[in-house]
Amino acid sequence: MRLLAGLVAGLEWETELVGDESLSARPMDRVAEPLGLMGATVVGHGERCLPPLRIGGGALHGIDWTSRVASAQVKSAIILAGLSASGTTVVREAVTTRTHTEEMLAEAGADITVEPWGDGRIVTVRASRLEPVDRTVPGDPSASAFFVVAGCVVPGSTVDVAGVYSGPARLGYVPVLQRMGADVTLLPGVPGTVTIRATAGPLHATEVGASEIPSLDEIPALAVAAAVAQGRADWGVAIETVARQYGLGFLPLQVEHYDFMIPKKRAERPPVRRFVSLLAEPEVREQLSQLGFELKKI
Repeated sequence: MRLLAGLVAGLEWETELVGDESLSARPMDRVAEPLGLMGATVVGHGERCLPPLRIGGGALHGIDWTSRVASAQVKSAIILAGLSASGTTVVREAVTTRTHTEEMLAEAGADITVEPWGDGRIVTVRASRLEPVDRTVPGDPSASAFFVVAGCVVPGSTVDVAGVYSGPARLGYVPVLQRMGADVTLLPGVPGTVTIRATAGPLHATEVGASEIPSLDEIPALAVAAAVAQGRADWGVAIETVARQYGLGFLPLQVEHYDFMIPKKRAERPPVRRFVSLLAEPEVREQLSQLGFELKKI
């Protein structure tokens, strides 16, 4: 929604952005302020400008904005608005955040430049007409972190995660793991991607600087690696119900589905009918629900 706010701010009419219950609880004041300075009208609910958002756009002008917090979404919203603003729009970030927006806009012909600024960068954009591009979306580095850490801590493992985006500020967790002693290598793939190979081995503690991991998404995976390195945790694969029974933490890798299927000609056999009848009883369904199961259809 934050990116869409920047996009529609350049349109000469009022747009309303509506989200689900979760999205409607997220504050939009971080984008409302700079977009307002550019000439848009952004109206939400309360002091934090909660959705739904009503955005009156058009007649924007560029601003020079220094981000108070590291946020690729806020940066991207301002950049997208700058595509239809008069003058020059500048975004300064003290810590480099995800660069997908800048890369894709440059590929589409936008008048956009990027230069280093301490540990961060300065992004400058001017009004531009974009051209269509043919792009293959690479794998998400944040999602790869969990599988790479699993390969590092599960004894006897070797894990290859292929086709992962290799742009700046997205693979910062890899050198952190390497400093911890992890056997992690980057193998070149098609331009802009790598295959990350992780092999299990002993780990030790290290310090992580904020500029190394500007995205919080990889922190939980690194926390697992740190706990294993300090001998405070082990790692394994199990279903959620078993983890609950033993009081263990649980990080879902995949939604669990269980299907009960039998040949149609056996459906009327007494044992099968008793089993199906048992699953239909309210007490049994309640017990299964408490264990985390949801019966879809009997």
